[in-house]
Amino acid sequence: MFEEKFKLVASIRYDHNYDFPGRWNPRLAAVYSPNEKWNYRISYQSGVRFPALFEALSYVNNGNVRRVGGLAKVNEGLGFLENSYTLNSLDLFAAAVNKDVAAGSTRNDAGIKNRNLLVVANLPQLEPEAVQAWDAGVKSIFLKTKWYWIGILLQQYTKAFGPGRSRRTIDGKVGTDAAVLNMLDRNKQIRYRVFTNATNTYFNYGSALRLSYNFYKKYSLSGNLNYNDLRPKTTTTSSSRVLIPRSGRATFNLATAK
Repeated sequence: MFEEKFKLVASIRYDHNYDFPGRWNPRLAAVYSPNEKWNYRISYQSGVRFPALFEALSYVNNGNVRRVGGLAKVNEGLGFLENSYTLNSLDLFAAAVNKDVAAGSTRNDAGIKNRNLLVVANLPQLEPEAVQAWDAGVKSIFLKTKWYWIGILLQQYTKAFGPGRSRRTIDGKVGTDAAVLNMLDRNKQIRYRVFTNATNTYFNYGSALRLSYNFYKKYSLSGNLNYNDLRPKTTTTSSSRVLIPRSGRATFNLATAK
């Protein structure tokens, strides 16, 4: 009797890309139907998104900014992943240097004095974006012509794709006096916009309610109310959010169908 009311479905998927190791992604769903009017469902699944061609291998020179893919093979000979400074730290460095120059110091002396403000980017090689999702829902039929469905979901995103920003000296290694002094002259810098992974973990919370009414023969009227909110695990600055802002939004849809 229980076997007729309970269904368990499991599967596993293998994803492979030439530039990355293969990934196993399991999926599991359970449905319990105690009678014809009630259905309960819970499920879990995981997945990955490999970077698109532009995110992985691009090299576009826009003049003052070079947009590059995040794979190590693109970095070879350029050094934007490990031999560059973050743009935020460079802004702080420039402000401190200008303050000391206004107080009477030379630019070179001020640059060496404030060198500790420069932060090495150390951007990681681009890795696949990963997501894990859990959801649960209840569907019920009442008065023969009406039914409703209500569900909740939670999704966890790690290594989300987005552009990181850095500047590299045209010569010298980060940390050397030459590299520090080059950060005082824009003509001796190369600015990069690199596709990389977010260091934060993001959660998408959601819920949905659907009502349907079969009012005449095969004609029905349906409505959906949805809410989704995407939040980081920890508070982040705008430069590290990687294209995923904190948000919350409710939507409503109404439709008729035959």
